[in-house]
Amino acid sequence: MNLAEKSLLGDGASQLGIALSASEIECFGRLTEELLRWNSKLNLTSLKDMREIIIKHYLDSLTIYNLLPQGAIVLDIGSGAGFPSIPLKIVRNDLDILSVDSVLKKINFQKQIARLLGFEKFRPVHARLEALDDGEKGRFDFAVARAVADITVLARLAKPFLADHGKLIAMKGSRWREEIELSAKELDGLGLVVTESRELRLPFSGDERGIVLIGKK
Repeated sequence: MNLAEKSLLGDGASQLGIALSASEIECFGRLTEELLRWNSKLNLTSLKDMREIIIKHYLDSLTIYNLLPQGAIVLDIGSGAGFPSIPLKIVRNDLDILSVDSVLKKINFQKQIARLLGFEKFRPVHARLEALDDGEKGRFDFAVARAVADITVLARLAKPFLADHGKLIAMKGSRWREEIELSAKELDGLGLVVTESRELRLPFSGDERGIVLIGKK
């Protein structure tokens, strides 16, 4: 990352209420180098432009930064190349994250980043969520999912893994209100309910996002 890109990242994070340290920005720089290197061969993400990567991957991932309490145990469902897991871990080393995706090359990339940045309590797993060991069930404070599936599908997938107090955080695009309305009946049948929803705009792009929190009744 050049100076302008680092400034873009730092300014964008500041708009989200996050003051990135020099070492954290350096970690994002190392992440970027690896992402571009791997992406040139393995097509981990469709985004190629650095500005888009910073805004739509890094800053978008950080929009839930303030929703996660200290030491939270987090399940990232369908994490892809590690978003939101990796940006969150860079700025929130206290988080204990299990990152799950069914595409091996994306999990291998996450493992490389974890080694490179010295992550602890960060476990990338190549699996379908339904195939996770039963020992993972009922232990997560939060399950997060970014651009994975509709709310009802996510709720069905996440529920077995949530602790009694646990919540699903669905990171949605501009149709999030419609999704809430359409999912209400099925959520009720699952014993779940939307406990909170937030509208936000991504820094610089102004793209609309909805953060939807779902918990057990």
